[in-house]
Amino acid sequence: MNFVTSCHQVETCVLDINIDKVWDAFRSFEFDKMFPSHVKSVKFTSGGANEVGSVFDVEYADGSVWTNRIGEISDVKRVISWELISATPEIGFTSMMTTIRLHKVTEDNRTFLSWESDYSNDVNAHIVQDGKYKKLEYFKELRKLK
Repeated sequence: MNFVTSCHQVETCVLDINIDKVWDAFRSFEFDKMFPSHVKSVKFTSGGANEVGSVFDVEYADGSVWTNRIGEISDVKRVISWELISATPEIGFTSMMTTIRLHKVTEDNRTFLSWESDYSNDVNAHIVQDGKYKKLEYFKELRKLK
């Protein structure tokens, strides 16, 4: 039996960290420094962290490697997005677009972070839920940036 699931998943958090520090970490694609228990390394295979269209590999702690392409970088709006273009081993869906948005909480200089995933329509509910819980784990690690 196939269950219908949303192809869009978003989690948000507020970090007690200055927005510039959080933005610099995402802007530099330092996922291995931000999420050390989940991400083993990040390596650009074409272009670099400053270029839309650049391709980079993320090697996860479990040994899987996801190849991604940068789709958007906005220093003005503090938005960054990338598209999953391949994964080893193969995953249970065709594609995924990830978008990170940061907003300054002006009341007390904290950072509001929104992390969105848009999956192809062949995704299943288990994968979407797994993405939700991984984001929540990543938020815990982000809080250690200080």
